[in-house]
Formats: sequence, structure tokens, C-alpha cells
Amino acid sequence: MEPMTTPEGDDGVEGFVTSAEQFWQSRGSRLSVVRRVLCEVIAERDEPFDAETLLGWAHKVDPVISISSVYRTVRDLEEAGLLVRIDGSEGERLHCRTSRKKLASSVIVCRDCGSVIPLDDPCLGLRETSSIVSRGFQPEHITLRVEATCSEFARTGACSHRSDRGEA
Repeated sequence: MEPMTTPEGDDGVEGFVTSAEQFWQSRGSRLSVVRRVLCEVIAERDEPFDAETLLGWAHKVDPVISISSVYRTVRDLEEAGLLVRIDGSEGERLHCRTSRKKLASSVIVCRDCGSVIPLDDPCLGLRETSSIVSRGFQPEHITLRVEATCSEFARTGACSHRSDRGEA
């Protein structure tokens, strides 16, 4: 499915929520209170998350949101092109919000500490699109996942990139 559009230049919370609402309306559904809370919580953060982490963040706003609501909402937001799935260093399923301004998203997955670090590479889409189009395809979204080892970890045994998911 083609990603929903946001108000011009709006990649913030309201732009994300509006895009999600457009997606659900296009499917004959609506933006429920639970979906709105989940969308707002996702849009307020840039770091990758798993379903349990999202549930923890959402429970700070509404403690009765269920894990099944989280899974259904995340699945829909992926289908809408508003989230991209990333396989973490241990094979865990993480998600990251996509920018409506960018055709591509990329992350580094640290093999040492497991951190997933989003990259802001505005040229990724430009570089890859011509190659994809020349092969007869029209890209909808490009995702780059780089697995890497941490130089700092190799030197010191500690990694400043490490963040404990769910503590935000």
C-alpha cells in the first residue's frame, strides 16, 4: 500500500496521527482512543521499539491498553507505511517510525551491545532509486540495515550507544 500523506512539511506528532487516521479511514475504520494514544506515543520518540516497550510507554498514558491492541496497531501502521520493521541483533522484531519526507530509512545494529541506531541519510533514497528504476521497479520505501561492531566497545569494553529500551 502507498504511504499516507501528512500535512505539508509535518513529520511531527499531529502529522503522524493524521496519516494514521487517513489510513484507517481508507479501510472503513476509525482512529480510536487507543490507536490515538499509541500513535502519539510512537510519534514522540525516534528510537526503535518492540511491542512490549511500546506497551510500557503507552501504559504511562493509559494503563488499560492491551498488548493485542499494540500488535494490531503496529501491524496496521506498518501496512500504512508509517512504521518499518527492523530485525534486532538478537532477532527481536523492532519497529521504527518512517519519515514522510524520506523514501528511505536506515539503521545500524550493534553486534556488541544490541543497540539499534537510526541513521539520517538523505541521500540513500536518491542513490538507490535510479538503480531500482533502471531494473523496472518503482520503489515505495528503501530500508538499509547495517550490522556493525562498535570500535568503542572493542577498545573499552563499554558502549555509549547502548540504551535500555523501555526506559524512555
